[in-house]
Amino acid sequence: MKRIVVMTEFFPVSPDEGPTGGVEQRVSQLVSRLRGWDVRIICSHQPGQPRRHTYGSATVHRIGPTYPYSHGGDILRRLGFATAAWWKALTLPRVSVIEGSSFLSYLPAALAGIVRGVPRIATYHECWVGQWVRNKGVVTGVFGALWEWLSLIAGFDLIVAVSEATAAILRRHGIRNIVVVSNGVSVSSFKGIARQEPSIPTITYVGRMVPTKNIDVLLRAAAIVNKTVTLRCELIGDGPQRQQLEALARSLKLDARFRGFVSSSRDVYRRVAASTIFCMLSSVEGFGISVVEAMACGVPVVVADIPPLREVVGDGVAGVLVPVRDVRATAAALEQVLRDKERQARLVVAGRERCVIYDWDIIVGQYSQVLRRVAGRRRNVEP
Repeated sequence: MKRIVVMTEFFPVSPDEGPTGGVEQRVSQLVSRLRGWDVRIICSHQPGQPRRHTYGSATVHRIGPTYPYSHGGDILRRLGFATAAWWKALTLPRVSVIEGSSFLSYLPAALAGIVRGVPRIATYHECWVGQWVRNKGVVTGVFGALWEWLSLIAGFDLIVAVSEATAAILRRHGIRNIVVVSNGVSVSSFKGIARQEPSIPTITYVGRMVPTKNIDVLLRAAAIVNKTVTLRCELIGDGPQRQQLEALARSLKLDARFRGFVSSSRDVYRRVAASTIFCMLSSVEGFGISVVEAMACGVPVVVADIPPLREVVGDGVAGVLVPVRDVRATAAALEQVLRDKERQARLVVAGRERCVIYDWDIIVGQYSQVLRRVAGRRRNVEP
């Protein structure tokens, strides 16, 4: 049986825990469904977690320094993980493919593959070439830009982009060895999630609370609509902006319920299914898994008009597109959908039809083909 080493900074301990982000969700779904491969996960170690355990049929190695789940700060400890991940990938025997599945794992995966003569791939969720400082600030931005440049210079046998939009950005920067394998949802798992009409029109958001998600725009737009249509906002997730956003909601006199991180995926789906609209207004996304999940829940979606989200909703067929950071246009779209029951029904049907193409069973089949293709390029034979 061929062995694949998958590097990813964060990974759940068990399927019951539930993933905390799109990267973790993708990796956990793929490795739990992949057949015919011996899967080894190399990830970081968070407080209270075992250093080695199984996840389905995969073996998980948690290496390097211990630090909390975070996508910012802790640069030294995160670099410690990257170094330890590189070394671990060098010492595991009989490896056929090495994959970097998260940003911090790209460089160690590439270097380990070069040293071992093993085919290497990287899964790109989004590409920020030329945009790091704008999106993350000077310190993190400069580090991110350098890390991405080094990763791409090191090179991969194949880059897997999770959307055509991400692939297009990579191609504009001269990357050619790209294949698109989208993120997905388990469509069958939503059959027991019945949509419930809320007593008060409800707009729901699920995701991290960081500046690029533009949650402030959602709150300001909802406050405008609230002057004529009494509504509620449900916000699921956590992040550095939470307190600031809670203060904004209070100043707008908006009924906004901040639920924090909800560990159970089914609990998240039930909350989404009990809303009138799902709204995501990000200025930066690689795919938009929460949008697909909302469509699978049978909820109309209103999203920012950026390439990845436009792709997910089929150029506006399965969702309403609004200009990025345009409060009044967003308010107008939200109010129109809230008032128009027939349009809600059309969006629900279109969304359910659209999400089927992102079913994990289809995505895993595509991923398996990629692995077989890449494994055939192996240069060295190890004992």
